[in-house]
Amino acid sequence: MKSLPVLMHHYIANVPGGTVVSPVTFEEQCRVLAEHGWFGVSLAAAEAWLLRGEPLPPKSFLLTFDDGYLDNYVNAWPILHKYGHKAVIFAVADRLENNTESATRPTLADVWNGSCGLGDLPPVDHPMQTKPGGYATRQDLFLNWDEARKMEQSSSISIAAHSMSHQGIFAGPEFSDFYRPGEQKRTFYHTWPALSWGLPKFKIVPEFSGPAFLPSQELIQTVQNIVPQEENAAHAFFQEPGNVEELSAAVAALQKRQGSLGVMETPEQARQRFAVGLAQNKAVLRSELGHDVQSFCWPWGKWCQAALDAAREAGFSVFYRMEPPGINRPGGAPKSPTSGPCGNPLDVKRFKVKNKNGNWLLNRLRLYSSPLLGQLYSRIRI
Repeated sequence: MKSLPVLMHHYIANVPGGTVVSPVTFEEQCRVLAEHGWFGVSLAAAEAWLLRGEPLPPKSFLLTFDDGYLDNYVNAWPILHKYGHKAVIFAVADRLENNTESATRPTLADVWNGSCGLGDLPPVDHPMQTKPGGYATRQDLFLNWDEARKMEQSSSISIAAHSMSHQGIFAGPEFSDFYRPGEQKRTFYHTWPALSWGLPKFKIVPEFSGPAFLPSQELIQTVQNIVPQEENAAHAFFQEPGNVEELSAAVAALQKRQGSLGVMETPEQARQRFAVGLAQNKAVLRSELGHDVQSFCWPWGKWCQAALDAAREAGFSVFYRMEPPGINRPGGAPKSPTSGPCGNPLDVKRFKVKNKNGNWLLNRLRLYSSPLLGQLYSRIRI
């Protein structure tokens, strides 16, 4: 292997979306790859190759899932096992559930062996839920820790880190509206500090991208004194134009005083936030899974140098991005002056798998296993 293709998935479900592959298509992809001798390797084998250049079988690839959705367990895991592939789930630790009524839920494997019917599987194909106000928000189902441990024990799927909460931060004091209840199609829209209904709609950026803008306590208190914080009551509040005018006037009065809306974190405060969150993420995974985790996938694929430094100090050693795709060479020192550069485990590149047939994916694997072709494809993005 001269380059390790790393595949990026999110959902394996029957839901529209650019990050969704249907179970039928996913099974066809897994079958076609296996028939042509391509197999997903374990996370441990990929880490050894990326860090130290330890050999991998020809036609190897690493298959990854982001976030930890329940459909990865219900649909993807049985299909992977059926065709001899291994994979890793980069799980958002706060989203994995505890103390469920049933420790582990049924999967496609239970349907295949006659233990249950398709209708008995968890409703992973219905993430949108209608609120009393008449608008819909996304409510994805996630794994629980028992299911995560069960998959790891099977040796088919490993669990690695995708942060504690996959939250955003505010980028600065500029805003154009107010945060209000309404349709929400995204799974991850929570922020640090936490949103209050009626807060100015500051731009949100990924949590590891740099220092955060911190709304002042005066601003938060002013907003909470005007806008009800219960969601249905907040939705009703924003239906009255006079209420919005009152909120706008109160925020405008604060805005006249420099710094009254909030301040930016200092670089040291941001570094401390990174360090605390990453150390907590590391500890939770170790406690729940019973082993250390060294692979970390950046939420939204964004990070800054201070976040990378903090993650390495926390004990993570292999880091995965989203876009753009590219090639991944083996780690360690080159064997000879002509063997080319060694890999970079601090920046493992992945490519998004689309809801297309197995031959499409087979061709992409062939491209990204060839350094020359992979570099060319990454530039022209066919």
